[in-house]
Formats: sequence, structure tokens, C-alpha cells
Amino acid sequence: MESPNTFAGLKEHSADIAARLTYTQAALLFFSLCWLVVVSCRSLTPGSDNQVPIYGYRSMFEPSILLRIRFILGAKGIIRAACAKMKQQPFVLRRWNQDVICLPIKYLEELRLKPISQLSLVSAQLINFAPRWNSIHFLLSSRLHIEVLKQKLNPQLFHHVALANEELDFRWNLDIPRTDGKSSQTVALPLLTNQVSGWTQVSMFQILQNLVASASSRIFVGRPTCRDPRWIKLGVNFTVDTFLSGFTFRMFPGWSHFIIARLIPSRRRVLKHVRMAEDIVRSLSQEHAAIKEARARGEEMEEEDTLLNWMLDHGSPSECLPSEMGSRLCALIMAGLHSTTLTTLFLLYDLCEHPEWFPVLREEIDSLANEMGGPGENPSLTTRKWCNRLEKLDSFLVESQLHNPILLRASWTMLAKQDMNFDGIRIRKGTIIAFPSCEVMFNPDDAHKLDSFDPMRSYRLRHSSPDERNSHRAGMTHPKNFSFSYGNQACPGRHFAAAEIKLIVARLVHEFDFQFLPGQSRPKTYQISEISFTNPYAKLMIRRRRS
Repeated sequence: MESPNTFAGLKEHSADIAARLTYTQAALLFFSLCWLVVVSCRSLTPGSDNQVPIYGYRSMFEPSILLRIRFILGAKGIIRAACAKMKQQPFVLRRWNQDVICLPIKYLEELRLKPISQLSLVSAQLINFAPRWNSIHFLLSSRLHIEVLKQKLNPQLFHHVALANEELDFRWNLDIPRTDGKSSQTVALPLLTNQVSGWTQVSMFQILQNLVASASSRIFVGRPTCRDPRWIKLGVNFTVDTFLSGFTFRMFPGWSHFIIARLIPSRRRVLKHVRMAEDIVRSLSQEHAAIKEARARGEEMEEEDTLLNWMLDHGSPSECLPSEMGSRLCALIMAGLHSTTLTTLFLLYDLCEHPEWFPVLREEIDSLANEMGGPGENPSLTTRKWCNRLEKLDSFLVESQLHNPILLRASWTMLAKQDMNFDGIRIRKGTIIAFPSCEVMFNPDDAHKLDSFDPMRSYRLRHSSPDERNSHRAGMTHPKNFSFSYGNQACPGRHFAAAEIKLIVARLVHEFDFQFLPGQSRPKTYQISEISFTNPYAKLMIRRRRS
């Protein structure tokens, strides 16, 4: 039995520690304790009135909080194991901030055409980014950012792809290093060159990020803004800081967010980016309004054809406010920058991991270059011709996306906006529903399972029958490929993203050799919850094969 002196000593020691705490430290300690209590008590399966099994517990004694912690860094293994064990049964994944009900693929066709009033892809995605606190809450009610892609970008797809390709031409020699160790880059990148072999170590993530941000900005805001280093830096930093801020908010219960919002540095940076975007959009909006007034007076005025101008012409007064439009442009760039950059980088990693496919792709690319001029060399050559004839590269891209999903549980993830029933499974409003892509991709009962890396899989399917010639292409949705989601809410910018990736990779493979650093293998891919990341500073060896 402890003596009274022991308890007195503990009490005195605790009081001494409490006295040393600042108000901020005491507040953080209080909210951390409340946070642990709330998370530990979240044992109810949200969204379901049924006993849908929860997958992932190591034993009946494992607390829910431990499973949630394991899911943050071990989501890939948990999801893959759940698909293998549960097969055609629904199950629940214990995420940190909100559980997800995963449904069997047999319900996919029933759900894919549900209206937005019942199921919302955007709402499910925005939950991860704390929209209220990161100035993107209006995306939950406004669809202007979706309509501009459907009504402006897609009907004139290759017109906009050509503009993006023109911007790639401009940025190419600025961002791509020379093998003599010199570079005229606008952004300093670490370069180490072997003068004898001509190989140069470069961080491809940073190069690709700048190329994608510049090409995308050309169609969003046009010149000269797309070439303003402040705008490029704004798009990149907004994406990074919104991810960081959103993840931090997800660690705490919603009732504490009004306090947490004042303590997160990344959230303060997000607001700073939004204010800068607001200033830029205000200036561009004034220029657009002045041109419209001049045209109304009968004057001939030239203006870049941008998605921003379309939104200014078709948005409501509130949607066209610089404060909201600036955030909307940042959100549009964020939506494509991370996924497009990583998809392109993973494709290059796959090529370096399977170098036997370099000659196959080069044969296709070089033959097109000999026939029509290399990528970026012939201004009269339409991007439509280049993109449509890169069939093997297209197939390689599809395979790379299947094996390297940016979102692990599936891109087809929806938020239920009303109560639903599926074969006795009652889904309540507010439930996040997902279809695990691994159930389709790695199903041992499926003759077409992805048990090996087969880059020409889609190419063979496309040439297996005349009816399949226009199928199995990058950017197309399919029940066995959720790379760009599925159904009536599939990513509206997927065709532009696929064309952008193919143009960048075709030019890289045409002009350079690539390999991993000597003695090193593929840089590791990390998963935080279900989202994939990689080391942005990892390097590849690059050597110019032609001027």
C-alpha cells in the first residue's frame, strides 16, 4: 500500500508541472485529452443500422483507437487483406476521422447513375480537406468548377491541350536540366553530373510539378499570369498546405476545429495563398470586364481563351467575387496537380523498374517523330494526332495507374446525402461509401487479375476486336478501372490529364535516358490514410539522348 507521503509527492510534482505550462500548452493538453476520449469512444459504425462487420482488428481486445492509428500508415495492407477475406461482403474500414463502408462491386452499376442529390463524390473528397477552415466550403454548393470542365474544357479538349503543349514548349528548357550540369531553370534544383557518362541526378518530382502547374495554368488563367513565378509557386504551395492542414484537422473532433484553426501554421499559409489568388483574380477580372466593354462599343480586342473568363461570364454574382473565384482556381489546380504529377512520376518509375519497355515505347515515339516531327518540334502538328497515335504509351499509362493508385480504397467514393437501402443494408445520410479497387484488380477468381505488370494489356484488348478499337484508353472509365473514378461523377478533367501526361512522357522518353541511381531501387511510395505520396526529393539519373 502506498504511503501518504508518496501521494503527497505525486501531487506536489503534478502541481509543479502544471505551473510550468503556458496557456497555449495547457490548452493543447486539454484538447488532446478530450480528443483521445472522443476517438476512443467512437465505436459505433456510422451510417449503418446493420451489423456490417468491421475489418482490421487483430483481436477482440484491440481498442478502436489503435486500429485507427494503424490505418493511417497501414491502409494499403488492411484494405488488401479485407478484399481477400471479405470478397463479396460489405465491410467497414476504421478511418481516423470517419469510418467508410465498402460495398461489393455488384452494387456499382446500381449506384453509378445516382444523382448528386443522393450521392456526392465532391462532398466525400472535400471532407478530407476541412473545407470550412481552408476557404473552399463553397465547393459543396457551387458546381461552376465542374461545369467549366464539362462545358468549356471537354468540348474543345484538343484546343486546350494544344495551349498546354505550347506552354510545355516554353517551360521545357527552363525546367529540364542539361547533361553538362548547366541549367537555365527558374527554380533551383539539385544537380549532380558525371561529366564522363553524361548522367545527371535530378529530382523529377519537382520538375514535373512545375511543368504540370505551368501547363494547367495556361488554360486556367492564360498569359502572362501562367508564367508568373508567384502564380506557379502559389499553385504548388496551396496544394501542399491544404493537404497538411486538412490532415491536421482530421486528427481532431469537429467541435474543436474552431480552436485548432488558430494553431495550425499550414492553415494560416492557406489563407495567405487565397488572399494572393484573390488579388490576382481581381486584376484579371477587371481586365476581362474592360475588354467586354470595349467590344460592346464595337472595338476589336484580343483576349486569351481561358477557363477563368468562361467562369466569369457564366457564374453567379457571388461565384464571380474575387474572394471565391480565387479559391476556386486554387482548388482546380490542387485537384489536378498532385494526381497528375504523381501519375507521371510513377510511370517513369515503372519504366526504370522495367527498362525492357523503353525500346518498345521509343520505337513508337521515334517513328512518329520521324514521320511528323518530334514532340514540340512541329508547330503545325496537332496534339490530337500525337495523342491518338501514342497507343502503346497510352496502354502503359493505364497499367501504371492500375498498379499505382493515388487513392487506395478507390477513386469511386461517395457521400450519401439521404438514407438508402441495398439488399437489407441500410445506409444512413452522411455515410461515406467506397468500392475497393483491389477487389477488382487482384481478385484471384478473375482471369484478368493484375497479378503481374503487363503494360500492353490495354493495347491487346484494344486490338482484339474492331469493336474494341476505341475502348481501353487512358481517361476512359471502366468497372475494373477506377483511376479517374466511375459513373456520372467521374473526374471531368480526366481526358485533359491523360493527354497532358502522354505529351510530357513522350517528350521525356524521346529526348532522355532514365535509370535509378546506382545501387538503388524504386523510391518508396508512402500512404497516409488512403492517399499515396512519395519522397519529393528522390532523384533519378537522366541523360540526354538527342538535342
